[in-house]
Amino acid sequence: MIACPAGLLGALAGFLRWGGNSVGDLAMKWLTGAQSTTLGTAATPRIDQYGAIVVTAVIIALWLLRKQIAKAIKGKWWKGVLIGCLLCVSTGTAALIAQQVVEGVNGLGAWAIGGLAKGTFV
Repeated sequence: MIACPAGLLGALAGFLRWGGNSVGDLAMKWLTGAQSTTLGTAATPRIDQYGAIVVTAVIIALWLLRKQIAKAIKGKWWKGVLIGCLLCVSTGTAALIAQQVVEGVNGLGAWAIGGLAKGTFV
């Protein structure tokens, strides 16, 4: 979601980052009296046109499978989405993983579309 430059997923990720930063700032003010700095504003890697195809396919698959996912897992899944949106714009290991995931999605999309268009999967 974070890597989507626009659209519904990108807007939702921005909203989650805004909410997380707002709650963090409020907690920091109440607990310490100092204003926090905004964490989730770093530049993130972006998916390209090939990666967008992979993200769309994953979203459609998750939507179709939503009734088969147990309720206990659904709650953890949504918490994971929130934590992922907040952490992947940070530095260090989280940023390194986010970069690898985005490059992998872009590469997977390019491989699939190139293979379909040229008839070769190499």
